[in-house]
Formats: sequence, structure tokens, C-alpha cells
Amino acid sequence: MTLLMVAVMVLSGCSSYKKVKVEQEPTLHSHYFLTEPPLYVGDKIKYRLKDGRKGELAIEKITAQEIVGKNATLPLSQIAMLEKKDISTVKTGAAIGGGAIAIGVILTVALATGLASAFI
Repeated sequence: MTLLMVAVMVLSGCSSYKKVKVEQEPTLHSHYFLTEPPLYVGDKIKYRLKDGRKGELAIEKITAQEIVGKNATLPLSQIAMLEKKDISTVKTGAAIGGGAIAIGVILTVALATGLASAFI
């Protein structure tokens, strides 16, 4: 039970949202948009459009002009804020370290309790 709780805490604390920059790039007769860092199908994003609408979605398709999710199509020209869910190495390291320490403490207490009861 305790190991399950530690595993859930470790896995839930390993990601955070990072800002994505959206830039319009000209072509000979039109334009396209670049994102930095790049976005990929399957990425989870938070967005706010210039008209104030906001939300979250998992990317199903990306074109040079829009991001498509299950229930929304976001024109890149209308993006006011964009963040991508990403694995946080700092949080992952802290969670793994904290989980290892917690397991060590639990095992030490269990062993000490077992030994103490053996001598009584």
C-alpha cells in the first residue's frame, strides 16, 4: 500500500507546463508558423486564444496553420499563450530521491519494529 502511494506521488510530480513560442514565418506567397520547442502529435497543451477562449487538449494533428485536437481546432494565428506539458527533470529527480528516502525510512522502521518485537 505504501509503495503504491509512493509510486503515485513519483509519477504525478514529474511533469510541468513549459511556454511554447509561436512565430509566423513568411514564404514566397503566404506564411507558416513555427513553434519552439516543437510540438508533436500526442503532446498535451494548454492554450489561450486572442479572443479569450482557453483550454487544454491532446494534439491529434498539426499543420503549418493550425493545431487539431479531439474537440477543437486552434488556428496558430489566434494563439495568445501556448504551453506544452513536459517531463521536468528537476521534479523527477526530487520525486525519485524523496521516494527512495521514504522507502528507506519505512523499511528501517519496519525492520526496527520487527527486531524490537523479537526481543520482547
